[in-house]
Amino acid sequence: TLDEIYTYINSTAPTNKNEYTGYFEGKNLIFILAEGFNSIAVDKELTPTLYKLSNSGFVFNNFYSPVFLSTTGGEFQATTGLIPSQTTLNLWKEQSPTISYSLGNSFSDNGYNARAFHDWTYTYYSREKTMKTLGYSEYIGIGNGLEKKIDSSWLPSDLDMIKATTENYINDEQYVTYYITVSGHAPYNFGGGNSTALRHKELVENLDYNTEVKAYLAAQIELDKALEELLKQLENNGTLDDTVIALVGDHYPYVLSMDSINSISDYERDSIVEVNRSNFIIWNNQMDENIYVDKVGSQIDVLPTLLNLFGIEYDSRLIIGKDILSDQEGLAIFSNRSWVSDYGTYYEATKEFIPKKEKKVEDGYVDKINTEVANKFTMSNLFIKYKIYDLLLEE
Repeated sequence: TLDEIYTYINSTAPTNKNEYTGYFEGKNLIFILAEGFNSIAVDKELTPTLYKLSNSGFVFNNFYSPVFLSTTGGEFQATTGLIPSQTTLNLWKEQSPTISYSLGNSFSDNGYNARAFHDWTYTYYSREKTMKTLGYSEYIGIGNGLEKKIDSSWLPSDLDMIKATTENYINDEQYVTYYITVSGHAPYNFGGGNSTALRHKELVENLDYNTEVKAYLAAQIELDKALEELLKQLENNGTLDDTVIALVGDHYPYVLSMDSINSISDYERDSIVEVNRSNFIIWNNQMDENIYVDKVGSQIDVLPTLLNLFGIEYDSRLIIGKDILSDQEGLAIFSNRSWVSDYGTYYEATKEFIPKKEKKVEDGYVDKINTEVANKFTMSNLFIKYKIYDLLLEE
């Protein structure tokens, strides 16, 4: 099996450095995994900070946040650059392999202080174990300290979390901070378990949507207010210019019906691929102009893209996702092995490939990508199972 892994690594073309390598070198990073966030939550009036950050800085026009086993699957993709399965996630939690190129480990190795915060139970999804594998020297949630600073009853406030935690890192010389939010969590209603939605009900009650869509938007308003507070604190501290904000959703709000999602989407989405289309925010106050990226990308590409932007050296063959800003073809992979590339969309259940307009696809292209996708699933599991980062890098 190790021979198989090494053959895969040696036959994988590494990504080239590019014009954006080191673009943010020396700056701080605040990375946010946002519960239930999707592009349908971005509204100029309701969520103005999300709107600002989504439409400026780096703007990724073809980004997807594929659902893999709920929040923990989204987190695994974004923080490791690997594809999750239930087996892989169990191994991650049980074996605690070092993920050498995660943001926490990569930035720590370059002199950054690495901290993580979550406004729900700190042991949820075994994060008291997995945060160590990702390299965070400090991880605080409900149950190991944060409950002393915020109201920990369901649903906790993302805004309160920001107010309670920025003092932990904002004066550090260099830091990478990881937030996992919870205020955008389902259910989406105004009386059956979503206190966050109820808090902002008056802001959405006159909108021409059904109740679950209104409640979803109300819940995302809390995330927006948390981001507004974060930017304000950074500005007051004089470090806004030196800090990069990155944000992805853990998954689309899958408890919403497709009718509800399409009622607020600006185009008709299918329930397999396009329902996962979302935003990947990378923003810094000092960017003189927006940089628009049309290449396809997804959550597994988040990690290598950020590493490249911050000029952190890594072996791109050991991350299944790829730097979206590199010259390699874009590819977004979904849990049922459907995929989207820069050349078209493939639906695994029906074996249908729909090429993009003005794209010529060579014979054998679909089979080639299907093989590539299968290998990425397999190697993601084997990298964790055989602790490849420990084996190849730590020694």
